[in-house]
Amino acid sequence: MRPTRIWIHGGAWMRRHASERSREILSAQGLHVVTATHRLSDEAIWPAQLDDVREAARAARAERPDAPLLVGGRSSGGHLALQLGLRGIDAPDDVAGVIAVSPPVDPLAADWPESRAAGSPWSRLLGHVPTPLDDVTADATPANHVGNGVPVLLLHGADDTTVPRPRRWTWRAPSWPPATPSRRTSRAATTTSTWSGTTSAR
Repeated sequence: MRPTRIWIHGGAWMRRHASERSREILSAQGLHVVTATHRLSDEAIWPAQLDDVREAARAARAERPDAPLLVGGRSSGGHLALQLGLRGIDAPDDVAGVIAVSPPVDPLAADWPESRAAGSPWSRLLGHVPTPLDDVTADATPANHVGNGVPVLLLHGADDTTVPRPRRWTWRAPSWPPATPSRRTSRAATTTSTWSGTTSAR
């Protein structure tokens, strides 16, 4: 049975956009693709978006219970794919793998001060400006959920000015990247940076 792939609609930070091209590409690789949408930040604040994609994943899994479930998305969809993969749907290890394209990963990144401005996409998502020691900020930060061993592939354009790529590949979690074998490449000349490996804690 072909793996089921949940592709989460993302876009220019919390704006929904069609991903039919992504669906075509993934389907051509032998994946059964299910698209998922989520409430936008002007409709509901975090963690409503995670609740939405978990429901979509449950429905896809019920339809094809024997197929491994992969999750992926771009931009805000990539952020949610990471959340779904690192935290699980109903159990920590019930997602087979994650592909996250240009995901916003850290609202507290030192090189992304715009994320902490009033009215920023992160502020709209959380319902307030992201701050250290804030439980909601911590919950929405994917690196805080690393540790279940799910394979992750991050893809990010080196010149992305909307969602800057993570410059510290450890993010802020000491367990990332993992102690298990992994591969990392970062080539600004090709305008693409990738990291792949598993998310096991050290």
